[in-house]
Amino acid sequence: AFYHAFNGPGWINNTYWLDDSVSYCSWYGVVCDEFNVSTTKLDLGNNGLTGKLGQKITELMAGLPKLETLDLKGNDIKGTIPDEIRFLSRLSKLDLSRQKQGLVGKIPKGISQIVHLSVLNLGGNKLDKEIPSAISNLEELK
Repeated sequence: AFYHAFNGPGWINNTYWLDDSVSYCSWYGVVCDEFNVSTTKLDLGNNGLTGKLGQKITELMAGLPKLETLDLKGNDIKGTIPDEIRFLSRLSKLDLSRQKQGLVGKIPKGISQIVHLSVLNLGGNKLDKEIPSAISNLEELK
């Protein structure tokens, strides 16, 4: 669903995506733990992804319980950042910066519930300037 939601066939590099003959840990931009079981990183920045970051996609990514890094910078992802982003509870790095048309709307308060977040980059978008005060409670944020 992620692949199709962000126009996977049009990506700059989609090596092995949806190839059943290899582990998803071999797909371009996917990094797994040392046991090659759980996805810990999605690094698909500057890769031509287009689409909308909606509730369903965020809930799908929440099905990756060990996801620590989500790097989608420099693509063409539209819409708002859904409050369901809070379900990505293990994230330490979230980079949604520099979307071509720009993410819009408010920065969701749910981000403040991602307690291990140390890197948050939303720059280069068209988000409201107001930052939820609860984000200041993220003790690991640099």
